[in-house]
Amino acid sequence: MVGREGRERVLVIGAGIVGICTALALQREGFAVTVADERGVGEGASKGNAGIMATSAVMPVGTPAKVRRVPRMLADPAAPLTIRWHYLPRLLPWL
Repeated sequence: MVGREGRERVLVIGAGIVGICTALALQREGFAVTVADERGVGEGASKGNAGIMATSAVMPVGTPAKVRRVPRMLADPAAPLTIRWHYLPRLLPWL
């Protein structure tokens, strides 16, 4: 449906982290967005997680397999454990 402002209108059901992020992405694409939730924003499944989607919490952190992956993670700037090598001189006192 096209609203008064001439933009297509979209209804997003759910005001958790996924619904709000979806609504923001749709707005950036030019849609007029309405978000509907029987509770308030972030009051359902997203309540208490502060809007964080923690992929690191999916599996236990201290497993032997994780320890073996540390060198590979340090080399990957998108990994959950990484060092920005150009900061290494400033980081050395903390290591």
